[in-house]
Amino acid sequence: MKLKYFLMALFIVSLTQMNIAQITTPAASVPANLASGVSIVPTFTWGGGSSHTIQVATDNAFANIVYTSGGDVASGHQIPIANQLLNGVTYYWRAINNGGAGYNEFSTLAPAVPYLSSPTNFSVVSDQFITFAWSSSVAGIEYTLEVATDAGVTVLVGAATTVTTSTSVTLNTSIFTTGTDYWWRVTAKTLGGAIINYSNIWKFSIAGLPQPIASYPSGGVNIYNNPPSLYWYQLGYNSKVTSYEVRYRRSDVGVYGALLGTFDATEGYFNSASTNWFTTIPFALTQGATYYWQVRSHDGTTGSAWSLEQNFVVFGTYTFLVCYPSYPVLGAAVDALPTFYWYSNTYAPVLFFELEIDDDPLFGSVNLTVSNIPALSYTLTSGNITTLNPTLGGTYYWRVKGRLTAGGLYGPVSTSGSFVYPSTVNAAASAPVPTISGPTSGSVVFVTNPTLTWSASYSEPLQFKVIYSTSPSTTAGILDFPIVSIASSPWLNTSSFVLTGLTPGATYYWQVQSRIISSGTTSAWSTLGYFTLSPGAASVVPLAGSPINGYPINNTSATISWIIPAPSTSKLTYDLEYSTDKNFTTSQKLTGLTGTSVTLQGLEKNKDYFWRVASKTEKGEISSFSAPTAFSTGSVVSVEETVIPNTFELMQNYPNPFNPSTQIKFTTPVNGFVTLKIYDLLGKEIKTLINSEYSAGSHSIQWNGDDNMGNKVSTGIYVYRMTTGNFASSKKMLLIK
Repeated sequence: MKLKYFLMALFIVSLTQMNIAQITTPAASVPANLASGVSIVPTFTWGGGSSHTIQVATDNAFANIVYTSGGDVASGHQIPIANQLLNGVTYYWRAINNGGAGYNEFSTLAPAVPYLSSPTNFSVVSDQFITFAWSSSVAGIEYTLEVATDAGVTVLVGAATTVTTSTSVTLNTSIFTTGTDYWWRVTAKTLGGAIINYSNIWKFSIAGLPQPIASYPSGGVNIYNNPPSLYWYQLGYNSKVTSYEVRYRRSDVGVYGALLGTFDATEGYFNSASTNWFTTIPFALTQGATYYWQVRSHDGTTGSAWSLEQNFVVFGTYTFLVCYPSYPVLGAAVDALPTFYWYSNTYAPVLFFELEIDDDPLFGSVNLTVSNIPALSYTLTSGNITTLNPTLGGTYYWRVKGRLTAGGLYGPVSTSGSFVYPSTVNAAASAPVPTISGPTSGSVVFVTNPTLTWSASYSEPLQFKVIYSTSPSTTAGILDFPIVSIASSPWLNTSSFVLTGLTPGATYYWQVQSRIISSGTTSAWSTLGYFTLSPGAASVVPLAGSPINGYPINNTSATISWIIPAPSTSKLTYDLEYSTDKNFTTSQKLTGLTGTSVTLQGLEKNKDYFWRVASKTEKGEISSFSAPTAFSTGSVVSVEETVIPNTFELMQNYPNPFNPSTQIKFTTPVNGFVTLKIYDLLGKEIKTLINSEYSAGSHSIQWNGDDNMGNKVSTGIYVYRMTTGNFASSKKMLLIK
């Protein structure tokens, strides 16, 4: 028994001696003994062996171990972030093989925690720039911003990793992917690079592309302008939107074709090449046909989801591009290199113009012709002046015509404008005409104090003047009714201006002008920009839709339609006023209209009509009228006298049976909202033909045998039903293929 205890004691002594022999003294090691200001994620280096276990404790007996490397590690081992130490604490560490004694003592840095402030956690970013901001109570340190695609902040976005001594970093969101989640944190370091503290990890998302809402034309409304203009809006802003894609199809084409960049009378698919919230189909459509269309936003690489489908009927024949001179007119004095401005009855992504200048008001021999101008303005070059060879102080005349494509048909030439060339030519260059940047034309602005921005480049300092109005009317290229007069508008030293005191639901038009500070030379006014202030629950000032610009409809009945450029949360009704007097001294009014279109009957032959419309909320708040516009009943050869019927009546369709289309006629003795829908025998709705306000009279509409999605329906019996006020009537019809 004594031998047994002796051998056991001998084994323990031998084991103790072995452990002592395997102790690695932290010679030439980091952190060195009694080191201070050590990072909370220190890196350990040592001599005397290449593979060890690291232990860190809060006491030199290593009774309270806070970190163990968990296996043999090489010199240069760093504590993981997940095991970071505390600030301002004394620690002990050792590098061992199988336990032992011996250690180095060190103390960590005092705290300097970065507290994140923006972008806030779980925020969605849609602006062009994103500012990462944080705070810290310690000065004289540096920070590392890290942005990653994972919650552990290990897969970094290289372009976003930034070292700075500031507490904010602003980056362009173009380095991030649309519709993607990101995580970010900030690390505080000494100027020598030692890590002091980590911030929390916050998440943000880059907004996906917004899906536009197709707003006009819709609901099968008759459109006289051919090709028609299309309008949409979206319920948010995203700086990544660079343009919009539009596709359209005739009702006899079941699906949209993949005709990227092409268009014809049956279907098309094109990019608007603009961030404006409107465009024009760049091809004349088939008169009398029903068309469907959709729009989506695009960022140059991919597109959003398509909007819900809308439809309209092409009532008018092909509309040539008509141009209207804006400036210079009425003998205005110009500078040596004048800029000419005009506008047209059409906006399209592809427009080309031809400018003619002559000293003869009849343009007997045109002195200068400039073709294929891709904009609504043109500044003469020195080469143009050489060709024109103008007489100093001489009077000249100009006109313009346009076409939808570079090789297409030109519309008629405009009326002419006149100008006087300067009697002495200043060798100094003209002040540059500013280019409008934002807000995007046609857009909805969701702040009450929007900032207008523009750009202009010149070798000398410039100043700028801004005018704005709720009326788009211009004379000589300048807004007629600026809210602040031109004389009272201040000259600005910056290329931006904040508007205040705006009315929700109103559309604002604006221009900007530059001047060279040293010489006082001013530029011509820029082209018009316009935007609509989000109405909230207020009324909305409508925009004229169709017919406009004096369009001849060649009929004594006309479907008037208008555009709501921004949605109101209130239910709106509309008041329409129309007259043969452009000042509306005497006029007729339709009030309480519930749709955005109405058909007028019994108009006078060969007359010009002017019309405008206002919206009204349920509380009675009424907007301003839309800017007046006009149409002509045109060359009506013969018109039956309009007789207002005495009763409501829904007539039998003709022909019946039919293939492929049929006419449905009805009468209404009073103005009212009319709904006409088609159902199958099971009562399922197939097609909404009418859902609009109609004036008293006799009316007719065609059904082409398609459903609400434009798909052709099969042979069978269908029921069409009309409702208006207290009247309702249904009839059957037979489609045979």
